[in-house]
Amino acid sequence: MELSVHGATVHCELSGAGTATVVVLHGWGASIEVMRPIVDHLAASFRVLAVDFPGFGQSPPPPEAWGVPQYADMTAALLGQLDIRRPILLGHSFGGRVILYLVGQLGYEADRLILVGSAGIKPPASGKVSARTRLFKLGKAAVSPLPARLREPLLERLRGRFGSADYRAAQGVMREVLVKTVNLDLAPLLPGITAETLLIWGDQDSATPLWQAQQMARLLPNAGLAVIPGAGHYSFFDNPPLFYAILDSYTRSLGVH
Repeated sequence: MELSVHGATVHCELSGAGTATVVVLHGWGASIEVMRPIVDHLAASFRVLAVDFPGFGQSPPPPEAWGVPQYADMTAALLGQLDIRRPILLGHSFGGRVILYLVGQLGYEADRLILVGSAGIKPPASGKVSARTRLFKLGKAAVSPLPARLREPLLERLRGRFGSADYRAAQGVMREVLVKTVNLDLAPLLPGITAETLLIWGDQDSATPLWQAQQMARLLPNAGLAVIPGAGHYSFFDNPPLFYAILDSYTRSLGVH
């Protein structure tokens, strides 16, 4: 189904049945389809809402360059429209980032959180990243005085040379969304999040390294960390048996199995 929320069209799907609802939120560059194995697994015991964030999957881009606050506002409004209250929030990567802002800054009441390779901790800039950024800024300053017809192709070449893979893949307004997203550090919000939280992480995750999970576990007052050896950022693809064993063990405590 498609709903209009805060000027954006949001594609979402409801499946399963149960007294508890799990809201499943995907990562950057992903969609409901990427999260489909988790959605289908949970639907055996829960009512499940899966969402394509604006700009991903079947949802068109937002009307302007949203940041994490706007995505969190949209999520809260969407859940309000569907009369979903105190759900379990499960987010992967960018989806986890939105959940942390939704609960930590907006005070949304969730039953509990499940964060899978969640983003939200801003890494320190490495020398390589800093040098790349400096070179991009120098190039941008050099071409800025040129007429637009000359400047824009050169800027695009600079972005292709010095931008991240996600930045190069993003189009239009989504590039601005990405910049706003990665520059927001959510660590200061974590001590105020009291909801019970399960962190599931691959120890070979290079997108959100394990040290970020360990920092989250220290900062969140009521969190536990489950590490999947040998798995990367998509631990639910890299080791499905162990991932779902962890997930089932945790949800069993809710009395739904």
